[in-house]
Amino acid sequence: MAQPPAVMSSPVVASPVTTAPGLGTNPDKSASKSTPPAPPLSPEKITAACPLLRVVDMEKLNGGTWAAKAEEGEPVKDGFRCGYSTQYNRYSGYTPNQLLVIAVPGNASPAKELAVRTKDCTQPAVAVAGAGESASYCEIDEHRTLVMIGKRGHGETRVASVDVDRTRAEVYVEVAKLLAERL
Repeated sequence: MAQPPAVMSSPVVASPVTTAPGLGTNPDKSASKSTPPAPPLSPEKITAACPLLRVVDMEKLNGGTWAAKAEEGEPVKDGFRCGYSTQYNRYSGYTPNQLLVIAVPGNASPAKELAVRTKDCTQPAVAVAGAGESASYCEIDEHRTLVMIGKRGHGETRVASVDVDRTRAEVYVEVAKLLAERL
């Protein structure tokens, strides 16, 4: 049986570009020391959505490098929106990977806040244990799944929802737990 060559070349992958505050660029794996630091755990005040789920986080959750950029959208009532786009969806018009973060002053129930967001689900939401006070995911069409997390902190109820490309259930759980740490 023939031995494989001692040195194998790896494919060249374009590094994603980010424009949202605090994200920086995502280097290839050989330059990982340049990866932007993770955002602080549960900041006192949420001032943007993109730093809570960086491009490098989305790459990890989606299983590899994809030339993407994150763009902070216009603020929405009580919150912020971030869009993650790749070269593919910029040309096709298909726009998955939208993060919405809302901070409602007071002590509202996270479960009730999430229930409002399940109206777009095509099937019942699946609960995620160990991610905030309330977390779940559900299919919203044949291509996308909505992952939702809610928790109370810093005198407000914080809710994050992100639609991601459909994949394995463990990826949705990982997204929910990551957002719960950072919300």
